[in-house]
Amino acid sequence: MRRRGASAAAALGLLLAFGLSAPAAAQDPVRVRTFVQPAQGINDTTPIDLVIQIEGQGSPQATPPDMSGLVNLSVISGPQQSSSFVWRNGKSSSEFKLIYTLLPDKPGPATIPALRVGVQGKSYTTEPIRLKIAASAPGGRPTPRPQSPRDSRSSSGDRFDIFLRAEVATETAWVGQTVPLTVTLFTAHRVSSPVWRDRPDFATFWVEDVEVSPDVERRQVRLDNRIYTAYPFERKLLIPPGPGEFEFDPYSVQLQVRLSRADPFDLFSLGRTQTVVRKSEPIELTVKPLPAGAPDDFSGAVGQFTINAGLDHEQAAVNDAVSLRVAIKGEGSLQSVAPPRLEGTPDLKVFAPQVTQSQDVTGGKMRSTKIWEWILVPLAPGDLELPPLHFSYFDPVAAAYRTLDADALRLAVQRGDGRTDVARSPSEIQLQRRDLVYRKPARGALREAQPRAQETALFVALALMPFGFVPLVVVLGRQRHRLQRDQGLARARRARSRARKRFQGLRKRLEQADAAEFHQEVARALVEYVADRFNRSPAGLTYEVADDLLLGKSVETELRRRFRSVLETCDFARFVPASAKAERRNEVLDDAMQVVEELERAW
Repeated sequence: MRRRGASAAAALGLLLAFGLSAPAAAQDPVRVRTFVQPAQGINDTTPIDLVIQIEGQGSPQATPPDMSGLVNLSVISGPQQSSSFVWRNGKSSSEFKLIYTLLPDKPGPATIPALRVGVQGKSYTTEPIRLKIAASAPGGRPTPRPQSPRDSRSSSGDRFDIFLRAEVATETAWVGQTVPLTVTLFTAHRVSSPVWRDRPDFATFWVEDVEVSPDVERRQVRLDNRIYTAYPFERKLLIPPGPGEFEFDPYSVQLQVRLSRADPFDLFSLGRTQTVVRKSEPIELTVKPLPAGAPDDFSGAVGQFTINAGLDHEQAAVNDAVSLRVAIKGEGSLQSVAPPRLEGTPDLKVFAPQVTQSQDVTGGKMRSTKIWEWILVPLAPGDLELPPLHFSYFDPVAAAYRTLDADALRLAVQRGDGRTDVARSPSEIQLQRRDLVYRKPARGALREAQPRAQETALFVALALMPFGFVPLVVVLGRQRHRLQRDQGLARARRARSRARKRFQGLRKRLEQADAAEFHQEVARALVEYVADRFNRSPAGLTYEVADDLLLGKSVETELRRRFRSVLETCDFARFVPASAKAERRNEVLDDAMQVVEELERAW
C-alpha cells in the first residue's frame, strides 16, 4: 500500500508539474538584448559586431531596427541573420540574431542608441551601449603575426598581418618642386574589395594623379624577415605653392580578408571573409622657400630643363612674316612659367606669342614641355641678329639657380615688294582684302526641293534590310547548333527559365501545398538552378560546394550570403509551425526569386 501510494503521489506530482509548466512556458516573454564584440580595446580601425539577440518560443523572427541614430559609428555591412533551435525537457526554444558590422568614425566616445526591434507584431526597446574609441597605432609598420590562423581578432582588434603605407619621395622639398607620393598596401593574406574610407585633402597643393594598376604592379617584398604582397593603391605628384610645415591626414582603406581554414574539420570557415580597416601614418612634408638671388627673368620653374629655339626660315624679305619657335622641356612643372623675354627693335616687329604645353607622367616623374611661337616681321634689309633668349630655373638637386641660353639666331633680310605675307605662318595675323568673296544673289522665290525616290529613308531601309537580315539568320542558326552540341551551355541558358517556372507554379498553389513540401520545393529550385548553371548534378551540392562555385564566378559576398540564408530559412521552416502562413511563404518565395535574378546579373 505504501508503494502504491508513493507511485500515485509521484504521478500526481508529475501531472501537476506538467499542467503548471505548460502555461508558464506559453507565457514566457520574448527576450531581446544587444551586445558588441569585441567589448573593449576598440580603436578607430577595429570593426565591431553589434549582435541583436532574440530568444523565445517558436520562431521569433525580427524586423531590423533603424540604425540612423549611431554616434561616431557607421554601418559597413549587415544585417546578417542566424537562427538556432534547442530542445530542453520536451520544449523547444529558439534564438534569432541580427548581426551588424560597425566601424568607428574617429577616436572618442561612441554610442549605440536604444533600438526598437519588432518581433511578431510587438515592439521591444534595447538598452543603449556606450563605447570609448581609442586612436589606432600608425599603419606604416608591420603588425604582430597572429599566433593561430583561427584567432583573427583579439581584445586589441584584429591581428591580420596587413598594413598601409603612404610615403613621399622626400620629406623636405622646395616651393614648386614636384614631390611623388605613393600609397602601398602590404599584406600576408588574401584580400579583396578595397574601398577608401578616408583620404587626405591636398587642397592647397597642385596635384597630378598618376595611373596605377594594383593587380598588374603587385610584387613580393621581404620586410622584417616576412614575405608580403605589395599592392600600389595610389600615386600622386604634389607641387607645393608656398613654404611651410604641412601634415596631412592619413589614408584609410577598408577591405575583405579571406579566412583560412586551419582546422580540417572546420567546414564552416570556407569562403568566409572578415572586414578589416587599415590606416597609414600621417603625411608630413617640410617645404622650404626658394633662396634669395634669383635671376631677373626667373618666373618660378623648379626642376631640370633644356631650351631649344629656331626660325622656320633663315632668309626673308622686308615685311615678310617669320616664325620663331622656343621650346622648354624637362622634369618639373611649367604650368605658370612665363615665356623668355623677346623685345622688338627698330628693325624688327614682334607680335604676342602663341603658347602650347603638354605634360606626361612616367616612372613617377612629371615631364613637361612648353612651346612659345612668335611672329616676327623684319622692317629693314640686312643681316638681322635676333635678341638673345634666356630661361632661368631653380635646380632642386643642386639647390641653385640655373640660366639657359638659346643658340644665337640670325636672319638674312632682303628688300621686298612692300606687302606683308603671313599666310604661311601659324599666327593670329590674317590676310586682308582676301577673306570676303562676292556671291551673286539668287533670284525668284525659294522653295524646298523634293527628294527623289532613291533618296528617301524608306528606300534606303529596304535596300539595306538583306544585309542585316541574312547575318542575323546565320548567327541564330549557329547559336542553335552550338546549344544542341553543348549540353552544359544549354542547361546554363535554361537555368533561369526553369527556376522561374518552378517559382510561378509554387505561387499558384501557395496555400494548398504543405509547409514542408513548399519550402523543400523552393530549396530544390535554388539548388538545381546553381547545378544547371555549372552543369553539375544537384546530388551532393552542399552549402559549401555551392558557395565555392559562386565564389569562382566572382559573385559578391553579400549575394552568396543571401543565397545561403534562403536555403537555411527553407530548412528551418519545415519544422516551424509559423511557416504555414501565406504571408511568410510569400516572403520566402520573393526572396528566392530575387536571389536568382541578382545571380543572373552577376554572371
